[in-house]
Amino acid sequence: YTTDRSNPTARSPLLADTTTFSDGDHVALGVFAEGEPMPLKRGFSVVDHLARGRSITLQQPPDPRYPGPSPGALVDGLRGSDNHHDGVWQGWWDHDLDATLDLGRAQSIRSVALSFLANEGAWIIPPDSVAIFVSRDGDTWTEADGEWSTEGHPGQGRVRATLSFRNPVEAAEAGFIRVVASRADLPA
Repeated sequence: YTTDRSNPTARSPLLADTTTFSDGDHVALGVFAEGEPMPLKRGFSVVDHLARGRSITLQQPPDPRYPGPSPGALVDGLRGSDNHHDGVWQGWWDHDLDATLDLGRAQSIRSVALSFLANEGAWIIPPDSVAIFVSRDGDTWTEADGEWSTEGHPGQGRVRATLSFRNPVEAAEAGFIRVVASRADLPA
């Protein structure tokens, strides 16, 4: 693997279970057989955030066609590519996404950022609506009030949506964050 946007070679470091990456790394993975590159390559960007590596509970599992690597993939810090076959993305077809994140302790939260993939030709569309709830204890919830901003084209590629709380001076103190993303209907 490499972390500097270069292509891996047979002499590049080997990926291990203990390999860690840092915020901003652009990781490229290569597969080699007897020192020769195979046509299979993968890459991803690493994003560090408060939720990275924390416990997440899904009310419904993702669709079997888009399971991602694990339930924790939503908070593992790996940003999926624009290719929905990269094995990183998770998708919900018959159910809305309803995920609860345990931050481990109450922390100051000023914004929540989410990434969605859009590829209408493959019937992959961002959610119709997203609601963010915060809680100090995991029992009493308050819907976060803020302004949404988006980056990217909603019809194709990655769409990044960020909810910035209305009064960032009074950031939410939350030990838990719940995301409810309502699936949209496919275009006619």
